[in-house]
Amino acid sequence: MRFGVAAGSVSRFAEPAPAFLVMMDIEINKLNKIVSDKDKEIADLLVLIDTLQTNLRSAVSQVDPDKAKSITEVQSFKWCLNWRKE
Repeated sequence: MRFGVAAGSVSRFAEPAPAFLVMMDIEINKLNKIVSDKDKEIADLLVLIDTLQTNLRSAVSQVDPDKAKSITEVQSFKWCLNWRKE
């Protein structure tokens, strides 16, 4: 039995099955490409986040210690520096 059709039987669905499988393969390849592109984008964004966190730490280290404390106590600053991919 091939494509759900018993040998020797006649079905109007017997011939379109290969075309359907080809279409499904094309769609799977498209989806795999989308997933691959998204994985690359995520990796790039993680590098960007790491770089920005490093630059933020460097910038604060150059500020007067009294002013630095007012910056580092801001919740968004803490969130930015403490964020990590789970």
